[in-house]
Amino acid sequence: MHIVREIERKGIPVARLSLGHEKIDAFSVPFEQRPLLLLTNDKQNNYVRSRSDAAHELGHLVMHRGRGEQDRTIEQQAHSFAASFLYPKDAAIEELPRRLDGKGWVELAELKRRWGVSMASLVRRMRDLRLSTEDEYRNAMKFMSVRGWRTTEPGDRELGPPEAPLLLERCLRTIEVHNGITAQDLVERAHLPVADIMPLVEATHDKRPVIEL
Repeated sequence: MHIVREIERKGIPVARLSLGHEKIDAFSVPFEQRPLLLLTNDKQNNYVRSRSDAAHELGHLVMHRGRGEQDRTIEQQAHSFAASFLYPKDAAIEELPRRLDGKGWVELAELKRRWGVSMASLVRRMRDLRLSTEDEYRNAMKFMSVRGWRTTEPGDRELGPPEAPLLLERCLRTIEVHNGITAQDLVERAHLPVADIMPLVEATHDKRPVIEL
């Protein structure tokens, strides 16, 4: 499932931008008429982490609209939502390994490729679903840290770049085709800062082929 495309199909525009701040992975703005979801490019482009960020912010939009404060409880709720959205409980219980030995890690790598979920998230899912103990979870995290997998996991490069938004680009192209107004013209007419908005618009363009079913 293409997470960003599913979010856009529900009418939530998604965009990518650079903030120059590596501690911010994504954020959402719960506008009354149409919420926005923004993913940042400040960290290494990572397919599975970007999907998790998008699902996490969707959780905030679904569950926390109207709540201005942020705390650990809210963040944990959004994390749980993302985990369930990306890898449903029934499938996780059926497919996740019960032991993280050599075979178990191979199985996690395959599940990561099939579901588009990081191995770190899968290990945490095992703990949250009580398929492993807290000690087993900590040992697995240490195992990954020693091998540098907390930064770059096996399979990251093979999965390719993050999912790209499409809705904003299509809207702008439709306006240009039917009304003869370019994206820059539209930004200027809205009295928005062109230097800030145009890079955001250009970042929505995905050069990869798109197949719509």
